[in-house]
Amino acid sequence: MNQKVLRNTLMLIIVLVFPLAVLAQSLEWNGLLRYYTAVRLQEDHDYLSNRNQLVLKALYNYGESQVYTALEFEHDKLEATEEIQIELREAFGTFYFEHADVRVGRQVVAWGNTDGLIITDIITPKDLSEFITQDFDDIRLAEDMLRLNLYGWDTELELIAIPTFRGHELPSFDSPWTLFSADSLTIPNPFDPLNPIDTLPLPSDPAQLAETPPANLKNSEWGLRLFHSFATVDLAGYFFRGRDNLPVLSTQPVDITIIGTIPVTVEVPVLRYPLLTMAGGSFSTGWNRFVVRGEGAYFWNKRWTTHNLLDNGSVRADEVDLLVGVDLDLGSWGIASGQYYRRYILDAPEPIREDDLLEIFTLLLERSFWREKLRLSAFGYASPDDVFLRFSGSYALWDGVNSTFGIDLLEGDTNGIFGRYRDNDYAYLRVEFNF
Repeated sequence: MNQKVLRNTLMLIIVLVFPLAVLAQSLEWNGLLRYYTAVRLQEDHDYLSNRNQLVLKALYNYGESQVYTALEFEHDKLEATEEIQIELREAFGTFYFEHADVRVGRQVVAWGNTDGLIITDIITPKDLSEFITQDFDDIRLAEDMLRLNLYGWDTELELIAIPTFRGHELPSFDSPWTLFSADSLTIPNPFDPLNPIDTLPLPSDPAQLAETPPANLKNSEWGLRLFHSFATVDLAGYFFRGRDNLPVLSTQPVDITIIGTIPVTVEVPVLRYPLLTMAGGSFSTGWNRFVVRGEGAYFWNKRWTTHNLLDNGSVRADEVDLLVGVDLDLGSWGIASGQYYRRYILDAPEPIREDDLLEIFTLLLERSFWREKLRLSAFGYASPDDVFLRFSGSYALWDGVNSTFGIDLLEGDTNGIFGRYRDNDYAYLRVEFNF
């Protein structure tokens, strides 16, 4: 972003916020300044990430309503231009009634009760440009939507309408965290008659291959959540009808001309966001120092990429996700938490690139020292084929200032969810100032 645009944006913020700060006694504001860097432990010890972030948040109360905004400034030193990117992360108004509230605007919705795994939490997309190495609170992306909450008698009904679609933010094809490898994309190549099956080059930006659904009423999304709290257990049910935030790699035929006059039909790669229908539920109950929770979901006719990218390159098959977790308060010894996740893909009509059965275990161990100034934690994902381990320590330097140092290790089968990034072990440093 050039200096003129940045100056004008800052002036706009001052013009809008300063009068409110002077005239309104109910304006609250705070912010976050963060520095984050990650260095690869293998090879040349290059940077995987190196950025500065500033987030400004403002909450204005007016009678029975609120207006909230969150504006983010980011300077990524690994970007070619190194320009400061400005994004309106959230901006919504909330109107409160006796047994209901309505929220309109750009906002984040988090469903379910899993830790580091996604089952029913599919309303808002995620920033996957660095895989899932960042906190889920940071990678959730806001969407423009209308939310209606009705509550009473320990029950809450949430209705969501999303008029326009937004998918996950994906890493580039040449990123160390890429989700789609060029080596795995094998399609007919008409330019080499002696070797008709080859890999055609991919653009750097996945958005160049994406077929984003047009913004119209037909492509709007909606969801429903019903929550009830009993004396000893909390139950929730979910339903969603929209599109998959993660695109499916497939192909489409395109007619081209080679050597001037020869017509040829080739299969060109494309990323599509297929329709998605999900129904699920979750529960949570506590006893003494234990909390037991679970979550499950059923996905109808979900799209999957096949090994053969010819003839569309994807098929439909139902998916079932199940999870059970246990949290334990160890008192002065800290906390421990474990989860077991299982995914089934039911009766795919032809071989697909995903395993029919996927199992993942997670384990968290955390303890605080020195009046909670120092916090040490170990968190890990483990499947039968690969692992993702994180060891970190966080220290409160001063009031509102925290520093975190950690090491992330990814090992296992190169075709696994985590093992494919086995060359991306890294150490990271994060310093945050909350004001």
